Amino acid sequence: MRRKILTRTIITISIGLFIACLVVIKTTHGYSDKVEDEEGVKSENRTFVRDGITYVILDSVTMSRNGIELTRLSARMGRVALVLYGSVIVPESILNDASDFSSARGAYESATSRRAVSEKELQRLKTLNENKSVSDKVLEEANSQYVLDKNGEATALRNLELIKARIVLKWGDRISNWIFKNDSILSRLIKGEFELIEVGVPMTDTLIKKYQTALITTPSGSNIKARFLGFSGVADPVFQGRALFFLARSLNQELVPGMNVVAHVFSGSARAGVLVPKSAIVWYKSLPWVYYEKAPGEFSRVMISTELPQFDGYLVTGTLKSGDVIISKGAQLLLSEEFKSQIKVED
Repeated sequence: MRRKILTRTIITISIGLFIACLVVIKTTHGYSDKVEDEEGVKSENRTFVRDGITYVILDSVTMSRNGIELTRLSARMGRVALVLYGSVIVPESILNDASDFSSARGAYESATSRRAVSEKELQRLKTLNENKSVSDKVLEEANSQYVLDKNGEATALRNLELIKARIVLKWGDRISNWIFKNDSILSRLIKGEFELIEVGVPMTDTLIKKYQTALITTPSGSNIKARFLGFSGVADPVFQGRALFFLARSLNQELVPGMNVVAHVFSGSARAGVLVPKSAIVWYKSLPWVYYEKAPGEFSRVMISTELPQFDGYLVTGTLKSGDVIISKGAQLLLSEEFKSQIKVED
């Protein structure tokens, strides 16, 4: 009996020890996986520092997998732009002038029609009066009506000419012709397909006749091409300079009436450099940077200037040169990789 009890006790203890070993093995195995995982994360660090400069190492497989693209820079002559400030014009301002012109033209046409009717009636009554079929009194009344209508026509014409002169002075010849001809562009302005932009330029600027195009920068950083329309004959009340008008297509409502914008107005002079596409730029601490290939597969970050925007990127002088290879797509991934060591992983 005692032997059976002893045997059962030994079996129970053995089973307990076996279960305890399994738990220890499982726990140890889990810990090993965690360490291995943590070591795996650490092993993915692709940066190193040389001479105080941080480099990111990338191979072709990694770049292809992450959609990173390279561009070899080439020499480019870019146009220098004059940096000016302006705003998107509220359509009501031009539509109000169009309405004033339409009303004045309608009043003149009506006055002309009345004058023509009274003149014709006067001529008819003159003929009848010569035949003694109409009295002199009737003829005098007809003549008075004709004079009244003729004066009304002259007044309506002067009012129309004053409104036209005011519109031309304010908007320039091209936009004024839109108003006078009721051009379809006016309805497209109302729909927001296009936007008018007014830019103030110093009165002393001698390049005013050379303006052709501009690059409009919105508060969000978007660059939109704009076409020069002309200039106003009056000083801009806000910028205290001569007002230039540009027309830009409004895509995705990037331009909103009343919005303040920066206009890079191209004056025609040129400068040599390399063209850096906008997609290559990453912003860090509010400064523009690009990653260029210092050695095969080794990329370092360099700050550039965006003071010379072009329609398809930025003209860079000095910092980069023709033949340099830069990251043109996916540079944000390199910036994240560079500063990955600063990110603390919580348990």
